[in-house]
Amino acid sequence: PPGAMGGKQSQPQQPPEARPTLQEAAAKIDDQVSTLELKIQKADNEAKQWVAKASTNATAKARAMQCLKMKKQYEQQRDQLMNTQFNMTNMAFQQEQAEVTATAIAAMQAGRDKMKAQQDKINVEA
Repeated sequence: PPGAMGGKQSQPQQPPEARPTLQEAAAKIDDQVSTLELKIQKADNEAKQWVAKASTNATAKARAMQCLKMKKQYEQQRDQLMNTQFNMTNMAFQQEQAEVTATAIAAMQAGRDKMKAQQDKINVEA
């Protein structure tokens, strides 16, 4: 049987999925950041409510601390997503610059070829 000697079994090839563009990925991250912002606000509000009940409710302080921990976790997730988004924006800029450079090179090559053709024409006429 395949793989009996410790070799890898061949996996059936699946068609490659369409990769999202950098712009699509950035938009998805924007949505996730917005969702996290709402969760941060909610956790903050809940923590404030629990702190206000601390004098009358024995478990309120623990619940407030739990809300603050969740808020901090959401903030870390948001910050990580924002860093990822920054990297993607930077990559998109680099791609645009590469395209501009490629266009400039193509234009310079075309200009060089045209100039060479003109020089050859001048040499033939002379």
